Amino acid sequence: MVRITPLWETVSTAVENLFTKTDGFECYKFRVGSYNDVVDESYKLKYSFNTLAILLINTPSFFETTFKKWLQSKKKPEEGYSEFTKRFGCNPINKFFVEKINNAQKALLPVKSEVVYDFEFTADGRPKVIMGTCGHVSGAAYFYHPRPEINNNNIIVDGCKSAVAPIRPMGLSLHRKYGGHFAFRAVIIFPEVILPDTFLELKPKMVLKSEKEQSEAIELFNIYWQDGRFRDCGCTGERYSDLQKAFYSVSPVERWNLIKECYMDSEALFLRLQSLLPSEDGYEMHRFKISSYNASAGPCFQLPYPDDAMGVVLLNTPSFFESTFKTWLCSKKSPLETYEDFIAKYPSGPIQVFFAEKLAEVKQALNPVETVVIYDYDLHPNRRPKILIAVAGHVSGAAFFYHPPEEAIGELAPRNPEKKRAGLSLHPKYGGYFAYRAVLIFPNVLLPTDFKEQRAPMLLKTVEKQDEAVELYNNKWWEGKFRDCGDPVEKYSAFQLKYFSSLPNKRWELLKHWFY
Repeated sequence: MVRITPLWETVSTAVENLFTKTDGFECYKFRVGSYNDVVDESYKLKYSFNTLAILLINTPSFFETTFKKWLQSKKKPEEGYSEFTKRFGCNPINKFFVEKINNAQKALLPVKSEVVYDFEFTADGRPKVIMGTCGHVSGAAYFYHPRPEINNNNIIVDGCKSAVAPIRPMGLSLHRKYGGHFAFRAVIIFPEVILPDTFLELKPKMVLKSEKEQSEAIELFNIYWQDGRFRDCGCTGERYSDLQKAFYSVSPVERWNLIKECYMDSEALFLRLQSLLPSEDGYEMHRFKISSYNASAGPCFQLPYPDDAMGVVLLNTPSFFESTFKTWLCSKKSPLETYEDFIAKYPSGPIQVFFAEKLAEVKQALNPVETVVIYDYDLHPNRRPKILIAVAGHVSGAAFFYHPPEEAIGELAPRNPEKKRAGLSLHPKYGGYFAYRAVLIFPNVLLPTDFKEQRAPMLLKTVEKQDEAVELYNNKWWEGKFRDCGDPVEKYSAFQLKYFSSLPNKRWELLKHWFY
């Protein structure tokens, strides 16, 4: 016998599909009568007892995924940040939920629905619905009723005891998993969808067992709510990020300053980056979209960032070594330090330390813009590179990457199948006289939809020239002749070429004359 799915189940499933857990939502069903039974007459909802209502909450992951992506999509390319914030007012999250739920209501038609938001009040200033009660009866979050008046006469202000009259405390809702790291957003009511008499709501879980725990949590919520400590009460799962906690702990008018980094203009940021890593010091940078890299890198090397997020390839040019790097390295040696002791401070090599130090300074200077740095030598535990930096260089237009010809057209001549050749990158100006150092990724800074990466010119036009360059790079790299492929206009000095053509354990002896 085929079971006919009741309307209330169909509607509930449809709502859960529109507000998924992976997007940071949770939905809780309850009958309107269960709510009406425990609230005063003035708060009762005017629907029949068994009417289906669904409480919508957001979980910690919502803010910096679903909401951020939505808000970023709303900024027009030509729009200034102040105009953008003015258009959205001081509560962009409210606008998100109004838009999201309006779209959901349309998708649910012909089933009629009505919505009461957490921010809606009656003409006399009362909330249209008591969200904490909805949360409790639906099983979303246990509501802890306030104890008698909290004695907050011992608050210390500027080192002095402040005489503050006792307040009438509010109760507190705590989620079974997230504690206070969640938010009630709306109740969606379906006047024509009736729950069966046998329907039972989820029972809320009391995560704070003792009266002492409950009193402490309610006190934290009422008196110290801005520091967010009440949110940790009973929390066993995911929590708000520091940014999210700060966002909810300040007044609405201050919130835009906290999330401004998400909408920083990519052009302005790139100019700032160029001022921190100027070309005169031997740096060069090229931008690319994460989606462009991912399309070329293959499944094992995907970067887990938004498609339009800005990536920047950093390389050093020939002038870097005997100017910027030399000045830095010489400044690091104490006059009383032996050369052997000095060398021992740099077991991974001084250039790695230089870029780690330099890019840490860059990240600090760009704060609070989130900056992810992946170095050319970074590996996963399985020894797989964290990024294919030559691919990033190619898609950004920094340098053309030449695959071994046999990968594209088959073997030109018989080769040892165990010796797979690596491709090489040639810069349009420097040929092989450059080095990739890192990729900087800005997850919250999006490149315009019409942004197109530059394309590096193909300097080696024939397969024979490409094969020759690949062969020099793979089997005679120490000679440095591969670097001359493509007729570079600026090269390493003889000393620099000797340094990079030597094994790492031989390089310090070459640098000794910089110090003595």
